[in-house]
Amino acid sequence: MTVIDGYTNSAIATISVAPNLLGIAVNPKTNKIFVASTTDNIVYVIDGFTNTVITSIPVGNGPIDIAVNPFTNRIYVVNVFSNNVSVINGFTDAVIAMVPVGFTPQGIAINPITNRIYVSSTPESNVYVIDGDTNTVITSVSVVSGPVGLAVNPLTNAVYVANRGASDISVIHGITNKVVHTIFVQPSPIFVGVNPLINRIYVSDLNGNISVIDGFTNLVIQNIPQGFALRKVAVNPLTNAVYIAQDFVNNILVLNGITNTINVIIGINNPFAIAVNP
Repeated sequence: MTVIDGYTNSAIATISVAPNLLGIAVNPKTNKIFVASTTDNIVYVIDGFTNTVITSIPVGNGPIDIAVNPFTNRIYVVNVFSNNVSVINGFTDAVIAMVPVGFTPQGIAINPITNRIYVSSTPESNVYVIDGDTNTVITSVSVVSGPVGLAVNPLTNAVYVANRGASDISVIHGITNKVVHTIFVQPSPIFVGVNPLINRIYVSDLNGNISVIDGFTNLVIQNIPQGFALRKVAVNPLTNAVYIAQDFVNNILVLNGITNTINVIIGINNPFAIAVNP
């Protein structure tokens, strides 16, 4: 795992963890980083002050994505092969619940204000909604085709779902749990990031495009081609920088959220997942 300084956009540390790290999330309140290895079914906990692994947590089979609620200090891990979500207590670094969800879950996102967790099931074309207070599924929302990545704007209570099979983004209203908008983007969208402060949504796709969506109008305002398949997206709302992993060519792209231009390209070996501590 590589640590990047957001001020200089340069790699400052490398942390030896485990193979096949596909999920990463940060709790900015505790400065802990949680990294999932699909090879050994472990979530590794890293101290952000020392950049060292401080503990490891066994989870379900095939952990593939992670999200953190910093207000409750709960960490949620999507286990793709055991069809559930592991809930970790961030104070004890132990699993306290396993929540069954749909077949082959893929992506996860949290609204920390409402304490709702959203999990995509790609083959079912569903998004499962988990109540963070009870650790139970309260409903599922049917989307279009092949949902993968999700992101939430907690200020508008909107959930954005990348539908890889339909080349669009479903917008779910967090109160009604209904799809209220469909935004057509470039083919094969896969991951999503949100800047809640300016209400911009950033979508990566497997054809190498970044779609920028205005959250007020639900319209694509810019398409930024990058040539090779893109992976996960992370946003620093305080600096308005957007980070996109591009594993095939070993790059992290840094997008300026004001100009919608790539300002910096950081060379990283096989990047896939990325998270930001603002």
